[in-house]
Amino acid sequence: MNICFIDTETSAAKPENGRIVEIAYEICTPWPELQVLTSMEQKIQLSERDFRRAEPKALAVNQYTEDQWANAPLASAELWRDLTRPLVNVVLCGQNVGFDRDWILSEMARYDLLDPAATEPPWGRRFIDVQAYSHAIAEELQLPDFGLHTVYDTIGPPLPRHRAYPDVQRAKTVYRFGRGVIAQGMLKRMPWPPP
Repeated sequence: MNICFIDTETSAAKPENGRIVEIAYEICTPWPELQVLTSMEQKIQLSERDFRRAEPKALAVNQYTEDQWANAPLASAELWRDLTRPLVNVVLCGQNVGFDRDWILSEMARYDLLDPAATEPPWGRRFIDVQAYSHAIAEELQLPDFGLHTVYDTIGPPLPRHRAYPDVQRAKTVYRFGRGVIAQGMLKRMPWPPP
């Protein structure tokens, strides 16, 4: 199954209090190739009402300003239909991917884009949280914590912070590197040849 590395930036900590202001993803072939099949990056402008309700701390983290988002579209059913159409039969993957999954489901529900007869989201119920790989890398490299930026900054080139597409790139790099760290660690501990 293809892997969808995904990230969202939001105007609040919880979906019921805010909106997605930026989303990005790369849909890739399965491990180990991870060849990009399609990618997308989209800023989404807040309505005046949503901007007034936004949490200042969240806007500061994702660097949302009315000027920088002035040319971005407002959220709509058509926009969210287009953004989520490719997210079918993929495995969502990201750092704290449950957060992104819940936000996207909230936006889809807001515009009645979820099939009421479906028993699971369009992308399926399985996902990969990169935090497990971040943790393995942090332990192996003896890093102070296993946050995405801490781990990525140790293994990858500089990228802008708290932007959706750079965080997709971070998650993909950590996933690729982490798969190797975990595989090597397991091989070191396995008896060889097997009994």
